[in-house]
Amino acid sequence: MTLVRRIHPVLPVVLILAGCASPQARQTPVEKKSKTCPDRLTAPSVTIFSLPSGKTYFTEQEHRFCPSSKSLEIFSEEPNAEMYWKWDKNGFSRSSSPQNPLGDWNAESILAVYAGVLYGSGLLPAQPLIEETMVSLEGQAYLPIPLDLKSSGLKTVLYRNQKTGIIDRVMIQNVSNKTALMAILYNWKLSGRDNILVPRNIDIFDISGGVFAKKLIIQIDYKLVQ
Repeated sequence: MTLVRRIHPVLPVVLILAGCASPQARQTPVEKKSKTCPDRLTAPSVTIFSLPSGKTYFTEQEHRFCPSSKSLEIFSEEPNAEMYWKWDKNGFSRSSSPQNPLGDWNAESILAVYAGVLYGSGLLPAQPLIEETMVSLEGQAYLPIPLDLKSSGLKTVLYRNQKTGIIDRVMIQNVSNKTALMAILYNWKLSGRDNILVPRNIDIFDISGGVFAKKLIIQIDYKLVQ
């Protein structure tokens, strides 16, 4: 395995998921500071991308979650540009800076992180539909909880683990091109001023060929959540 390392003092980038066509992103300038958020969770991370070339890219980023505005902002300082990505009620947007050649967040991948952390931690409510029935994912029982995110153009399903009671999986499906991602959240710890249970690690897989044929594409290791 070939490693491409780029560890920066503050933050950085990502990856365009191979084969996953995303809804068109809104172009916005890089923002040094996000708008005021009274309940923001800031999570510096080391992010690892499995590139289509077979190489692995290590980088640092800052993820800013805001439950009250239902948004996630990702900031990254790359060697060739300052990068910015956002998911909110209007969908996916990104900076107008030149795209990093080693990868880029897209709508599916950032939505998986947004939904996994905010709904998994209970900062946003997730109510299962009455008619939903249990499913088995890799030998574990889960209750699927569909999310109605009309602006995204993507099908989103949360999965509550029936053994732990935690939403620790999220599936994002692009219905138009029949591709899908699944985020698995783990290493849950109490964090922040209010001791909120949050995941410190997230693995994102391409499951377009099925869960048992999943391919790891992004790994997130949050060094701190506060």
